[in-house]
Amino acid sequence: MTRQAPVPQRADKWISRAVGATVARLAGIAGAISYSHMRQLAAAHGDADWHAHAIPLSVDGVEIVASLVLLADRRAGRRSGGLPWAALTIGTV
Repeated sequence: MTRQAPVPQRADKWISRAVGATVARLAGIAGAISYSHMRQLAAAHGDADWHAHAIPLSVDGVEIVASLVLLADRRAGRRSGGLPWAALTIGTV
């Protein structure tokens, strides 16, 4: 006997939306803090102008791409290689 998945209730949809909105806000705050910190660190070590702005964008960009590759691989049922895991780990550290 197979059991069918339950039909999403109205409350489930609202919970899902609330979770999505909260995650988006927290990601925005974390991204702003990360960007500001890395830009200030780069400027303090002599990187000026656009270089100081490019460093945090490149680091966070690599993390986003690595995360999306891992998600795409998982959804497609593929095994992820070491590169996206290494990029995510190193970028996070």
